[in-house]
Amino acid sequence: MYRLSKRGQVTLFIALGVMLVFSIATLYAFKSIGQDYGNFKPYIEEVPSDLQPLKRFIEKCVENTAVEGLRKLGAQGGYIDIEQQGIIITPEPTSSEGVEFAPGIKVPYWFYMKSPNSCVGACNFDQSLTPSNKKIEEQLAIYVEENLQYCTRRFEEFPKFTIEDSEPEAQANIGVSNVQVNVLYPLKVNTGTRVTSHSKFFAQIDLNLRKILDAARDIAGIELKKKFLEYTDIELISTYSGVNRNLLPPFAASEMQLKNVFWTKVEVEKKLKSLFEEKYMFLQADPSLNIALPELSAEEYAETALQIYKNLIVPFSYTNKLNVNFNYYSNWPIYLSLNSNSGVVMPEQILPSIIPGLSLAIEKYDTIYDISHPVVIEIEDPDALKEQGYVFRFALESNIRNNEPLKYENNQVFGAELEDSMFCDIDKRNSGEVHLEVRNSITNQPIEGVSVLFNSVDSCVIGQTDLNGELTSNFPVGLGSLTFIHPEYLQLVSPDFTTELDANKEAGIFRMKPLVSKRVAGNIKQLDRLGINQWILENSPRVLGKKESMMIVFERLQNSEIDPDFKRVAVFDTSSTQEDIELVEGNYNVRVMLMYDGNFTIPESLQCFKMKKFMKKSKCEWVYLPGPGDMVMPMPAIEYEIPFTLYKEDMNKNTPITFYGLFVNMPGANNLVMDEISVFENMAEKYKDKLTPQK
Repeated sequence: MYRLSKRGQVTLFIALGVMLVFSIATLYAFKSIGQDYGNFKPYIEEVPSDLQPLKRFIEKCVENTAVEGLRKLGAQGGYIDIEQQGIIITPEPTSSEGVEFAPGIKVPYWFYMKSPNSCVGACNFDQSLTPSNKKIEEQLAIYVEENLQYCTRRFEEFPKFTIEDSEPEAQANIGVSNVQVNVLYPLKVNTGTRVTSHSKFFAQIDLNLRKILDAARDIAGIELKKKFLEYTDIELISTYSGVNRNLLPPFAASEMQLKNVFWTKVEVEKKLKSLFEEKYMFLQADPSLNIALPELSAEEYAETALQIYKNLIVPFSYTNKLNVNFNYYSNWPIYLSLNSNSGVVMPEQILPSIIPGLSLAIEKYDTIYDISHPVVIEIEDPDALKEQGYVFRFALESNIRNNEPLKYENNQVFGAELEDSMFCDIDKRNSGEVHLEVRNSITNQPIEGVSVLFNSVDSCVIGQTDLNGELTSNFPVGLGSLTFIHPEYLQLVSPDFTTELDANKEAGIFRMKPLVSKRVAGNIKQLDRLGINQWILENSPRVLGKKESMMIVFERLQNSEIDPDFKRVAVFDTSSTQEDIELVEGNYNVRVMLMYDGNFTIPESLQCFKMKKFMKKSKCEWVYLPGPGDMVMPMPAIEYEIPFTLYKEDMNKNTPITFYGLFVNMPGANNLVMDEISVFENMAEKYKDKLTPQK
């Protein structure tokens, strides 16, 4: 008998270490897929283990500084520094570009009347203060650059290191479900024994800002199109008015007797401000987390009272799982003009009775209201920032003239991330009328609210489809393509679209693939070792066990270059073996990875090696293979790829889609088993029939 030499043992340990590093690197690589947001690539830089605390400290500072900036811009409608952006907000909100929400906090309008309050006819409205995602990202990056070093504090927490730093440069990205920040922060670190340089740091903030911005733009867009704030004001005035000094003067009323009721303009303004402050808190977004009818006493709970509150519920598209509050405070000035030159509202005319013998008179009240006032909308995600919550607020302006909403005729779309271009100007849209329809590819139902873009010399937002999924509009003239965008559908691009001067066009029907919530489940199928290079896959699946986790990455295959990238990730562990994710019909390449974060033991063992000798039968040479003992380390991640197709008929099924992770029964194995790890990558192909996802 003989034993392996110490050099052989060292070689074995090095091989194990390389394998472990490769496995961990693979795990992080696949995790990064789930955090892929377009062209933004997170900074990843390896540092020695003794510098890991420094790296964590800096990245925590990046996170904390970014959160500070996010809270500041959330408080002020997407702007960290209002004055620096050239936005003018005065104590008179209806004559400025926003409202002073509180001392030191100014909230710009995302939509307001820019013309003077005395404007009649074609008034000028403005939505240019609605910040794009890009503008918000740029502000956040600048804030991190300017404030990061206040957090690092010359690295006082690391007195044993000598650290030289340079000015940081930051990039921010509003991702699909979180905010990411890259920081290039050059450091030269002297540990006393060596000098190293490091520069790349990354933080991911637990905040779905994109969802909040989509909700804000949705609310602003509905106000632009539907004027729900103005109709709320009209509803409130109509409900709380009457021929009574304690109420508001009515739009129109008649009395068969002389009551001599009158109101001063000062009184009316005070009543309006009090009414708006009290009742706007009951204006609610549907759906939202905080939607609820108020609790009324028995005598108050009349059908009329209930209907009033129901009329204060406004439907939106993107406010689900968010708290939405509408605010007006009575200390905010309003613009009010009434049809009374004297400042007193009184009966317009008194008519003698037309009934002989009766000394009756008729008082006729006709009140014409011109009103403008701000409303600040607060959108809250209570689960954001690790359940600390996040609030985003912005302002809109309600404008009523002659008892009617002041209309805005432009068909512009909220939320378009596009640069200004003369090509896209309204007066450059010289084609004839172009008509198109957009429908659901599965149900064939029309899709309302699809943003239609024409891409040629520049990308122009043409408009949005109506309730019937139709859009009729003039386009710029030229050869280009159409892009259709809706948050609940896969983006659609139609190439080779041509418009001609003064020529009408029937563009046809375009079908968008809906994003459908599908439940994905993760189970395990286990590989058991029968002998050297002999493995068998157990047919019966099992649920994830303790210390096991599983990741499934869906990457939709593109049918052409114009198909958008589409990736989704599902992650499972023992606490959650199913997850709902949005998928779209089509062909996918699916990567399935199983991780086992447990111990495995390689004990010392006696193994037989058969040595072939010339003209003699092979015989055993017994060799001790030493084991390093009980090693606490992650198991090698077993990953495979498998093709997967979601057909149109699959999208309406309610059954979970089950994928199977490959678990290799490694604990207790000896060194020879470690040599066989390379064969695992072929197991998926060998057992592909048994690993086929169940739909």
